[in-house]
Amino acid sequence: MTIPWPDKLMLTLQMYVPGKDERSRIIRRVLLRRALLMLTLLLRSISRAVRRRFPTLQDLVKNGIMTQTEKQCYESISPVVNLFWVPSTWFASTLNEAVRDGILADPAGNKLIMEEFLEFRANCGALWSYNWVSIPMVYTQVCTLATYSYFIACLMARQYTGPSSAVGAIDIYFPIGTVLELVFYVGLLKVAEQMKNPFGDDDEDFDLNFLLTRHLKTVHLGLDYLNDLVPPLKDDQPANNKDTRQQERVPNTQITHPTRFKTVSSKI
Repeated sequence: MTIPWPDKLMLTLQMYVPGKDERSRIIRRVLLRRALLMLTLLLRSISRAVRRRFPTLQDLVKNGIMTQTEKQCYESISPVVNLFWVPSTWFASTLNEAVRDGILADPAGNKLIMEEFLEFRANCGALWSYNWVSIPMVYTQVCTLATYSYFIACLMARQYTGPSSAVGAIDIYFPIGTVLELVFYVGLLKVAEQMKNPFGDDDEDFDLNFLLTRHLKTVHLGLDYLNDLVPPLKDDQPANNKDTRQQERVPNTQITHPTRFKTVSSKI
């Protein structure tokens, strides 16, 4: 629920920065690219899979997520903390430039764009917090030790030592109940271990590389291709049928559709 998606921000930019000139296109592309750059820098710091895909900043430049000038500005900052948020300041500067140039003339549109971007930034910060403030190690150690110690004790305590008057000559060779407990408890323990690190390399973890590829392709498709591919506004009613609207107003009753409404008789 916290992983950011750029779709709402893209649609808001298309609404309030609608120009088809080259300057408006550049503004829309740069704004969304810097939002995705912030997300990519964050995912590089919390996911080994994304780090392997983009091991250096130069790889971001090669893939078109970061420009060479942005790389130089980013590397000039002293890395005291995680600097994934730096592109958000570039986003705000670019938005102010669009307002000064008259490309974004609607103050309400400027407000809505910033609200969508701030929500995007808040989700990035929440992901960083979840990764930074993880479950204390002592909790996981206690759960793991308690689970395996319990079954080691069961291995000795639940052994069948010999026949008694209650069971007669029945010999119990396989502890079915203990094995089921082992499967259930250890299975829950493994699920908890997977939930502790949802951005790992296992098959059950989130495929963040797929999400990044999806976001990049969606933004490119929505801003460059679909922005010019808009069907014309036409009436969807047939022009030669005057009774079409009257037929649509007839309610779906048993009189109009007698075969759809059948009486079902039941016997008690």
